[in-house]
Amino acid sequence: MKKLLYAIMLFSLCLACTDRQTARRLDRAQSLADSQPAEARGILDSLRPQLSGLSRSQLMRYHLTRIQTDNLLDSTLHEDSLMRQVAEYYDDHGTANERMLAYYLLGRTYSDMGEAPQALQAFHDAIDRADTTSSDCDYRRLSRIYGQMAGLFYYNFMPRHQLSVLRLAERYALKDRDTLSFLIYKDKAADAYSMLGIQDSVIAISKKSYFEFRKRLHTDFAAQALGILIYAEIEKGNYSQAWKYLNNYERESGFIKKNGTVIKGKEYYYHAKGLCYVGLEKYDSALFFIQKFFGSKNDLDTRHSTCKALIALYQGIGNKDSVIKYSILSEKLNDSLYLKSYSSLLNRMQSNYDYNKHLKRLEEMRTEKERTKRISLTISSLMFIFLLLSYIMFLLYKKKKERHLAKIESEYAATKIILSAAQNDLISFREIKSQNGNLAEKIKEKENLIEHLRKKIYLYERIKKTSKGIKDSEELLKESNIYKSFSKYGRLGLFKVRQKDWDELFLIIDQHVPHFKTELLSNGRITDKDYKECVLLALGFKTGEIANILQLKSSTISTDKVRLAQKLLKKHDSFSNVVDYLKKMAFHNLLDTK
Repeated sequence: MKKLLYAIMLFSLCLACTDRQTARRLDRAQSLADSQPAEARGILDSLRPQLSGLSRSQLMRYHLTRIQTDNLLDSTLHEDSLMRQVAEYYDDHGTANERMLAYYLLGRTYSDMGEAPQALQAFHDAIDRADTTSSDCDYRRLSRIYGQMAGLFYYNFMPRHQLSVLRLAERYALKDRDTLSFLIYKDKAADAYSMLGIQDSVIAISKKSYFEFRKRLHTDFAAQALGILIYAEIEKGNYSQAWKYLNNYERESGFIKKNGTVIKGKEYYYHAKGLCYVGLEKYDSALFFIQKFFGSKNDLDTRHSTCKALIALYQGIGNKDSVIKYSILSEKLNDSLYLKSYSSLLNRMQSNYDYNKHLKRLEEMRTEKERTKRISLTISSLMFIFLLLSYIMFLLYKKKKERHLAKIESEYAATKIILSAAQNDLISFREIKSQNGNLAEKIKEKENLIEHLRKKIYLYERIKKTSKGIKDSEELLKESNIYKSFSKYGRLGLFKVRQKDWDELFLIIDQHVPHFKTELLSNGRITDKDYKECVLLALGFKTGEIANILQLKSSTISTDKVRLAQKLLKKHDSFSNVVDYLKKMAFHNLLDTK
């Protein structure tokens, strides 16, 4: 058993070590991806056998870094479905820079597949995911994204869009302090102006780029900027200046190999050199380079450019037959080029239309988003104002209530003092009356005053309790279970009330309104039946309900009410009926507080 446990522990330890080692190698590959992509790809190749054992996050990191290195090593990207999965994963899990990188690589994949609209959409998505307010924003990557968009616009004959995104590429290159990229994007604007036919701007930009690159010791880029200037000087017939530029281009551009051949894609060097030799009347050398240019590619543009160069060559030599021959061939090629350019123009127009439609849709989405944001902001502002006003009103109400309670407290204290004085006066008057009976009117006045003051004091106490959320005696009594039992007896009248229910009701009356029985007895002798009726009347029971509870006729209860009125209201003629008197005596639920 111990051996098995040790084996499991050893296996778990090995797995943990492997996971840590894999994570370190992924970190290393990711850190080298931009600066040393070949070394990063080597590390990733070593991880390939372990792919099935990687976690989802590690697998996504692997694919992202792998496609990043493939892109930098000029490998053709074609796995769009995989790259979409990676982009969607980083949408939920990655940082802003990782999300931007994922969508940038998705755009590069679509670009390599020739899907320009999808590539532009992915580049836009990458830009949307960049956090330009963050201190660690990858401005270099953002600049490259705009640079890639400029390339797509160039190949789809959209020079104005190209100029627009090149300006943004320049801005973010400066933010990254990447002067070289900034100058490269500046130089690429010459291509856009060339498509627009603004030749003065083309020459001015190329010359400025040449001097700016040389000033910063980027002689290779300076020489590469001369390409447009060479053709500009040839068109003007200034062959000696074109030759100077061409020599500089050969020495420093990095496009010309030691054996005199050019790197792939720069074959127009042979064409330019052949034209220079024609201008300098070195026709053998001119023919050699024109033929070399013709052999470099087999497409309509190359053949047409070769024919035009040969026409210039044979015009210089004076060979009219060859001039006519190549003029006829040039015309035929020109027709083919026209058809090709027309077809290409239609494709470009469609791409332009698709892109403008895409921009319009983006603008509509942006407008809707801004509108929603404004509505949300307005609602939030209104809610804030409402809450603020509510809080202010609450404070004002609270302050007003505090002032009112302070006034009530003051009047309450003053009334208690006046009541005490009136009670002392009444005692004195009664003592004097017992000696001479001429103070009956004054005693009556004092009794009325004392009753009024008691009502007033109870009203103040009621207000104080209500303001503090304290329930009064009547509310407490009517919420009690025994009151609910008596209500049931009163409604149904089917059962006789048990003595223990009466005892419980009398007990709760004594607890909540202890003065009730005392004041009743002060009016003379009260029988048990009278007391029961008085309690029920004070609690608000109707004549029929009292009859059901006491199991008497309603007429009997009505007669009893008249009798109780005669007995109780003898000293209290200010009350219109006995029910009103009993309720006020029990709970001081006053209608008149003057």
